[in-house]
Amino acid sequence: MKNIKLLSIVIFAGLFTACEKEIDLEMNIKDNFMVLNAIINESSVIQCDLSLSTTLLEQKEYYGINDAVLTLYVDDEKVEELEYDGGKYVSGYTLKEGQEIMITGEHSTYEKIKAKTSIPTMSNAEIKSIYFSKENYSDYGYGNLNVKCEVVDPKGADYYRLEVWVPDIVYDEETDAFYCDISSYSGNTITSIDPVLNGNTVSTNDDFIDLPPNIYSVFDDTLFDGDSYTIDFEIEGTSYSSLLSDEEISEFLTAIIVDVQKISKDLYLYYKTVDAYGYYDESPFSEPVEIYYNVDGGAGILGCYTSNEISWNP
Repeated sequence: MKNIKLLSIVIFAGLFTACEKEIDLEMNIKDNFMVLNAIINESSVIQCDLSLSTTLLEQKEYYGINDAVLTLYVDDEKVEELEYDGGKYVSGYTLKEGQEIMITGEHSTYEKIKAKTSIPTMSNAEIKSIYFSKENYSDYGYGNLNVKCEVVDPKGADYYRLEVWVPDIVYDEETDAFYCDISSYSGNTITSIDPVLNGNTVSTNDDFIDLPPNIYSVFDDTLFDGDSYTIDFEIEGTSYSSLLSDEEISEFLTAIIVDVQKISKDLYLYYKTVDAYGYYDESPFSEPVEIYYNVDGGAGILGCYTSNEISWNP
């Protein structure tokens, strides 16, 4: 019996030995390439950031490129070469809604890059209400503002982003009171359970539904294409608003600015994937998220948006 056990162990060990095989691992490490990043507002100066990619074997985090040739094309016609100024490639050309733009980049060492996008038309939007209640605020004066904003959407695929600007509330030591300073604004965080803002999926309390919070407040018109839709959202962390007088509250609410931006599809996909990448990055139960890019021959994003800054008129 002992001989049989010994023979079994020898055979079992031999099977593992026979399965051993040396495999040559060839790592395909891609050469460095150019990375172009430009998020352009049609009413502002064109600024492009150009840098060099890095590999896992390199230590440097950022390496700017200042000796490339970046060329701007509008509606397939060459406009000008961008000038390098203060770490950015800059153009003073005035863009218009509906134009198609392309930027190419050439360098003696790296592969040529090219990126295209289009300038969206301005959004059609109106703030329906902004509301908060003193009773809903904490003892420290922090709370959320509820905003309802109607967007009138044209027929066809459109993409949007919300940004809000809230006037600062300042404490005056001389009067021992808080007041609304309409000369100073801060950007505030938007939160919402509106199906449009939560990835165009209806939010639930199901613990198994795990969606990114949409920190960039982007949305498309899948649920209201060619129609109007009233988006319901909250502005987080409005400090000391509950300590204002009734007159200051009225001034404060009407001074809030909501920017209903129309954004290019490229920019929409970029924001969505950056949000998802940050949300799922450290989760062991999710697949890696690839950040969207539209630069041929390299990486990065070329996106455009138009602003429509609106205020509430009760």
